[in-house]
Formats: sequence, structure tokens, C-alpha cells
Amino acid sequence: MGDTESDPNSHLKDSCSYSVETAKQFLTFGAGGLAFVVGLALTPDFKTSDCVFWAFAVFTLSIVLGLLYIMSVVGHISKKKNYNVYTPWLRWVCGLQILAVVAGVICLGSIVLSTLRSRHAPGLTTGDFQLTAAGHTVRYPVPGGAVVAVEISQSGEVHLRIEKSAAVKAP
Repeated sequence: MGDTESDPNSHLKDSCSYSVETAKQFLTFGAGGLAFVVGLALTPDFKTSDCVFWAFAVFTLSIVLGLLYIMSVVGHISKKKNYNVYTPWLRWVCGLQILAVVAGVICLGSIVLSTLRSRHAPGLTTGDFQLTAAGHTVRYPVPGGAVVAVEISQSGEVHLRIEKSAAVKAP
């Protein structure tokens, strides 16, 4: 006979172990999401929005709730000598941790989509070259696989060269 069959609480111990492992996984997701948000915020051309602050807040909340859950499980086992982690308090903390991670992922999705949309200027296609100077805008269509070279002379004249090859030639 194995140890599992002789211990009547073995299923509760397994359940407790799985529960803590799941909380650790969501703790890792929260830390990764928080690191991603901080990395985005430190990018020089990134425009912060309310969603960035919300993502930071919910991922931080998720980390705090995950640590609170794990410490509560340890305290519960130590104090009550019971591996039944399905008490209402522990369920609430674990559920809120999971909801915080989901809310953070939704905020991250919104941030990424808005960042992708803002990188494409309105009216430009991926094959257009646009130059704006002194209030004047010039737009040139660029064929696929071509390279655009802009040369500015000593006198301030601007010359635009579109080359078919993928290599940029020195002027």
C-alpha cells in the first residue's frame, strides 16, 4: 500500500498543492504583465494613456493578491492543521487574483492595439513616403521593394531618389 492510500487527507494535500501552483502561475503572469507595461512606458516614443495606469494597477494588485493567497494558505495549514483550502476567504482572494490578471491582459491588448494604430499615419499606405517641412507636405508613392534616399545639399536643396534595388547606395 502506498502513502496516498493510507492518508485520508491526501486528496486535500494534492488539491492544496495544485491550488498554490495555480496561484504561482498567475503570480508569474502578473509579474510578466507588469514588466511589459513598465517596458512600454520607458520607451521614448510611447504615449501614456489611462489604460497604461490601469494595467499597472491591476497587475500590481494581482501580484499582491497572489502573495496574500499563498501566505494565507500557509497560515491556514499551520493554524488549522487542515489542507482544505476551499474556504470562502481563500476562494475570494484567488478569484480576485485571476480577475486582476484577466483585466490586465485586456488593458494590455488595448494598449498594443492603440500603439499599432498610432504607428500608421492616416492617409498613408505602407508604400508611401511623406516629407513634411516648413508647413509643406510632399507625398510620393514608393513601389514595393524600393528604397527611398533623401539627399540634402550644402545649399539646402533636397533631392529625393527612389531606387529599385534593396541596397542603399552612398551619394
